[in-house]
Amino acid sequence: MGCGGSGVSKNTIPIGNSLVHLLQTGQNDLIINRLQSDPSLCTSTISFRGDTIAHYACFKNNKELVRYLKSIDVDFTKKNE
Repeated sequence: MGCGGSGVSKNTIPIGNSLVHLLQTGQNDLIINRLQSDPSLCTSTISFRGDTIAHYACFKNNKELVRYLKSIDVDFTKKNE
């Protein structure tokens, strides 16, 4: 099936809505809303390397998000793979 779209899954999340995209583009309000609606995202791996939201927040030097994650007691000691 080429790239014509007929083989694209209806369950595919558009890049603009993915948590990684929101982290990369610093959309903290949307990130925090997602975390509040699904707290399991705080500890889930969100990349193929095993990175968590805390890894991304630190890597992007996103101080606002790091403060938020600390305020809800996210574990910053978890190592990625």
